[in-house]
Amino acid sequence: MRIDQVLPSFQPYDAISTDAWLLRELIREQQISSELFTELTNLGGETENFQKLRQVKDRDHIIIYHHSIGSRIPYFLQDIPARKIIRYHNVTPHHYFRNAWSRNTYFRCFEGRSQLPMLRSLSDTVWSTSAYNLHELRDFNFPHQRILPVLRHYQQLAELKDCPETTALIKNRSCKNLLFVGRVVPHKGHHDLFFFLALLRRYCQKDLRLFCIGSESSAAHRQQLAELAEFLGLSISFAASTVRDYHRDIVFVSGVDDRRLASFYRQAEVFFNLSDHEGFCVPLVEAMFFGLPLVVQNSAAIPETVREGGLIVDKADPVATLLALEGVLNDPLRNQLSRQVSWQRGQAFAWKNLESQVKDCLQTLR
Repeated sequence: MRIDQVLPSFQPYDAISTDAWLLRELIREQQISSELFTELTNLGGETENFQKLRQVKDRDHIIIYHHSIGSRIPYFLQDIPARKIIRYHNVTPHHYFRNAWSRNTYFRCFEGRSQLPMLRSLSDTVWSTSAYNLHELRDFNFPHQRILPVLRHYQQLAELKDCPETTALIKNRSCKNLLFVGRVVPHKGHHDLFFFLALLRRYCQKDLRLFCIGSESSAAHRQQLAELAEFLGLSISFAASTVRDYHRDIVFVSGVDDRRLASFYRQAEVFFNLSDHEGFCVPLVEAMFFGLPLVVQNSAAIPETVREGGLIVDKADPVATLLALEGVLNDPLRNQLSRQVSWQRGQAFAWKNLESQVKDCLQTLR
């Protein structure tokens, strides 16, 4: 048996790329040959071009395809005789990217959703990252469905030492910090985070700061967020790197490695997520391993990932959302309880549990 994986791209600080790399290592631990193939970026020699899979000749070969956006790979896989597993990470609905500045993303997400019937016709098994994602596939009747959460060494992240420079920048301003981790794209709800930060500062606690960690996708979107911050009376900094940047009310930081990320998690009071669409949401689990209180939106896969580990709110009810935030920020007993339940829920994604689930999945293929 040989099990290879193919995905559209392989990038640093990317949850799907990390998931594929760790899955390859676990497959190899079972004495099964395995490589990574991509359509795009070949980072550091970790991947090969997916066209090399044309050499596959029989069904003793298994290909795991990570589907999260439209690509040429599904068309290519139709002609490959191998058994195929669809690793479904979810495709963001294309309507979030209707603006002209994100036209390419709009069409790639539209294509990714349109490819689901094709994937059903060529797949033998689905390994989805959440029950929410499987529910999305219900109309296509995919065979042999299993749930396998996104792989990440969450405990290793939580055990890393802080980055001293980053910690010093954060501590240079004495205030309480809200934290969000995720790409700067419309469905992640940064505009709603701004709105609630303004409300908190007006009615509950003035000395607050919001950190947004993640890569930017568009200068036009950044301009929209800057204009919203100005309208709400909030100072903002993008690509923050200096003490002055870190003194803003809203601080965006990109290109963050794990040590710097650990610093942000440890210096935050609350992980605040009002995203409209998530297929799993790795940062939620990261925050839970740091025992960080969670106040999160009741949407998509977020409640499934968090369960009892955080406060699940509806941002359409601003009063209830504000009360949840104010409670974990200013009530010591509620804050301590929130930290305990957050950490306890995170243990469901401990590496030994993830490793066991991968072994179970692999056992069904023999």
